This record gives sequence, C-alpha cells and structure tokens, in this order.
Amino acid sequence: MFFISIISFILTWLVVRQYQKVSRLPPGPVSLPLIGNVPQIVYYLWSTGGIVSTLDLFRKLGPIPHVNIADYETAHEVFVKNANKYADKFHAPLFQAIRNDKGVAGTNGDHWQEMKRFALQIFRNMGVGKDIMELKIIEELDARCADIDKAAVNGVTITQASDFFDLTVGSIINNILVGRRFDEDNKEEFFKVKHSADSAIEVVSLFDMMLPVWVLKTFFKAHYDTVINSNEETRDFVGKEAEIRDNQIKSGKYSIDENNVKDYTDAFLLKIQKDGENKNFK
Repeated sequence: MFFISIISFILTWLVVRQYQKVSRLPPGPVSLPLIGNVPQIVYYLWSTGGIVSTLDLFRKLGPIPHVNIADYETAHEVFVKNANKYADKFHAPLFQAIRNDKGVAGTNGDHWQEMKRFALQIFRNMGVGKDIMELKIIEELDARCADIDKAAVNGVTITQASDFFDLTVGSIINNILVGRRFDEDNKEEFFKVKHSADSAIEVVSLFDMMLPVWVLKTFFKAHYDTVINSNEETRDFVGKEAEIRDNQIKSGKYSIDENNVKDYTDAFLLKIQKDGENKNFK
C-alpha cells in the first residue's frame, strides 16, 4: 500500500509539473510527463512520412519545449528583425561540458556575440567568400594532384577518393587556422584526429544529447569517454600549433605583421596582445 501511495504521489507531481510548464507555452498538443510528445511525433512521422508535416502539428519535443516556425514571415520577424532577442540557443549538456562555455559553437550571450563577430571579421579579411579563397582552394587542389602524380608508378596512381577529398578539405581548413597544409609527411596527424572525431559521431545519439552529464558519466561512461577523448585530442592538435607560435613570439623568434595576418592563429594571438584584459580571449 505504501509503495502504491509513493508511485501515485510521484505520478501526480509529474502531471502537475508538466501542466505548469506547458501552461506558459504557445498552444500545442497534450504532452506526457518525461517523454513529452515523442510517441505522437513517432506516430505522425510513420503515418505522414515527412518531418515537415509532423512539425506543423507539434510544437514541443520530449521533455524540452520547442516552438516550430514554419513560415517565412514569422521566421523573418524572429530571426532578422528581432535577432538579438532570440540569439540564445539550446545546447546539449554534453556539449556544454565539452566547451565549458568557450568558443563560437556551444555558447550564448556576450561571449558568443563577441567571438562570432571576431571570427566572421577575420575570415572575411582572409578572403572567405571572396575570389581569394577560391584561389587558395585551387592551389591546394593543384598541390594535392601533384602529390598523386609524384606517387605514380608507370603513370598509374591508386588512391582512395574519400581520403583524397577528406585530406584536401582538412588541409584547406588547417591552412586557414594555423597556416599549415597536410602533405605526405604529416597527413597521418589529420587522419588520426578525423578517426577520433568519426568515432565520437558514431556513438553519440539524440538520446545522449538530452541526458544530464552526470547520467552519461554514471550509466553511459563509454559514450562519454569517447566524446571527451575526441574533443581533447582535437583541442590538443589545434592548441599545439598556437602554443608553439605563442612561445616563439615571447622568445622573439616570431612576430605578427598586423597588416598581413597569415592565419586565424595569428589574428587571435594579435588580439590577445592588443586586448589582453578581455576575458573572452584568455
């Protein structure tokens, strides 16, 4: 009897709590405690065969409320005219733990605004979205094709198309970030980091994104460790280049030309030199 009373009390509390939450939201279908509208969404996905028609019917997903904007006029009103009011985004607890509220991805508020503004300005100055970036991409393709020609035996080269394009794209990105491309001497560094990232993507699901970090650490430690290790490996790879350059600057072996910033690392270190008291760049 006591056990039944406890269960009844918990169920009653969950129902009341759910009602209090949804009463402050826009009109939507009746949701269940803990799982929200997941069963209804699954049913409509199965019956209609499309996500758009399903989201038109529902404005909440699971235990976390969502509002679906499905027309141009409302989207323009919200995301263009009132962009600052709706700038904050939901970030999975797992990503918050990984990013520690730093960087462009996985952050909100003033820090996100400043980092986004800085990144867009630097990338624009470096030619992203302009003809100069197209030239850099062509140069990388030429260099990659030259590597293939160099490895040819009797005019024939056998290569994996996926590795070719992955390495090309990764080399372009790395060149923008730290001014260094991947070639035959260091390409294994790239494939090691990429393999680690692929492993994390394979194990992480929407379910993992919704759970509190302590639950992941306790009951899904293998998933949690895979994601954390992948993030640390990627961060160490990128941070190593920045740390080397920072030490070179302090020892006088390297200097940054403010009028000719070579890559994103140069721009970031220059920002620290000029505005060292800004906590967002520490």
